[in-house]
Amino acid sequence: MADTQSARARKSKQRRPAPPHSSRYLGIESLEAREVMASSVTAVLNDTTHVLTINGSERADNIVVRLIGGKYQISGVSTRYDVADVTSIVVNGYEGNDRIDLGSGRMSSGKRVPGALITVPTTINADEGNDTVIGSYGTNTVDLGDGNDNFWGMDGIDIVLGGAGNDILRGGLGDDNLDGEAGNDQLIGGNGNDVLIGGDDNDQIDGGLGNDQMVGGAGDDRLEGRQGDDTISGGLGNDIINGSDGDDTLSGDDGDDNLHGGLGDDELHGGLGNDFLNGFKGNDVIYGNEGNDTIYGGDGNDELEGGSGNDLIYGGNGNDWLKGDSGNDTLDGGAGIDILDGGTGNDRVRNRKSQDTHSDIDTTSF
Repeated sequence: MADTQSARARKSKQRRPAPPHSSRYLGIESLEAREVMASSVTAVLNDTTHVLTINGSERADNIVVRLIGGKYQISGVSTRYDVADVTSIVVNGYEGNDRIDLGSGRMSSGKRVPGALITVPTTINADEGNDTVIGSYGTNTVDLGDGNDNFWGMDGIDIVLGGAGNDILRGGLGDDNLDGEAGNDQLIGGNGNDVLIGGDDNDQIDGGLGNDQMVGGAGDDRLEGRQGDDTISGGLGNDIINGSDGDDTLSGDDGDDNLHGGLGDDELHGGLGNDFLNGFKGNDVIYGNEGNDTIYGGDGNDELEGGSGNDLIYGGNGNDWLKGDSGNDTLDGGAGIDILDGGTGNDRVRNRKSQDTHSDIDTTSF
């Protein structure tokens, strides 16, 4: 699922480099040294690689990058950099509760100062602290570090690691890759075909528009697919998964999970544990797998299979196919012309209708 494994490789803890002309190196207090120390934010443009590197301090920094009149302007830095000379931007926040903004001065309230959109690739290392980061309109590669962080994406592709802490990550437009890592995180994909990974602890994940891939990870997670054909896996823990619109594939994995297909022709897998699975509307395929599961087909012509365990299977409306598999199962076809197969074990059919087909049934009630 996407190239998320390589992105997980964490950098060693960064330390802010000393200014190259400070008294630490020259042994004297020069004018250049006093000017560098007057601001907590510094910047340097590499004439060979054309990478503009912006460094904060180990205090709380406010780093705002704007593109005005064909030049990059950085808060706290007097030098302006021509847009033609910059091919990418690197921002290092270091420690402290930092605010890093590359969205043309966009504020969290939604206001924006005049300026062109920054579209060059950016790399942002927020480091430790409770940081707020607003990405550019290009491709953003972001490591928020430890702390309770906030990230806002724009139109570009965002690749974000939340680190330890309770983070809020918003992808915005574009095909984003958001990984909350440790902590009780909130991930919002927005538009685009996103990859959203909750990581450890109890996370809330919202796919938004697009065909998204979502993984809850460890913990009791809540995952909402929204619009699009989504693939959602709960992971460890007792999860709640809603596919909503589209033809979705939902997997509860370990734990006692609640899966709701929503609109569309969905495929649901309960996994381990005693799960509740509801196809809702559409022609759904539902597998309870292991555990004592409760399965509702809902509307449409559904295929429902309990797997191992003592399962309750309800077809609902439509012409459904129900199979109990192993265990002592209860099958109820509901409305429509249904096919019911109890499988092994002592199985029971409720609300039997003359037009239904039955096999391997031990007890029948009308």
